[in-house]
Amino acid sequence: MECGDGNDISFYYDNWIENRCLLDLLKLEYQENFNPGMKVCEFIQDKQWNVHKLSQHISNQDIIHKIIGIPILVTEIKESFCWRLSNTGSFTTKSATWLAHEHMKGRQPWPFKWIWRIDTMSKVKIFL
Repeated sequence: MECGDGNDISFYYDNWIENRCLLDLLKLEYQENFNPGMKVCEFIQDKQWNVHKLSQHISNQDIIHKIIGIPILVTEIKESFCWRLSNTGSFTTKSATWLAHEHMKGRQPWPFKWIWRIDTMSKVKIFL
């Protein structure tokens, strides 16, 4: 991932580090310096990461190193969100289906296969 100006990315809630949000990575619930409205741009100074400010808000050095490893674009460009599971960056039902199949590996079989054997319209089966 590359970071644009950071104005549209929530520091704590958006999935911008390893496709996860910072709250999940840090397992945060509440901290004294926690400000849920912070944006990524508040940690960028002169097109570089402000390591001192990052250290004030994040105690985990591994996470800080991951953030510092995210390149900041030198042009004034807005961020855009993309679906990382397709070559084009666009969401497709095919890529979502593959993600669901990967997530289900090693689990018990889906107990509702009987739905597909019902003698009814496909849209009713899908609704069920």
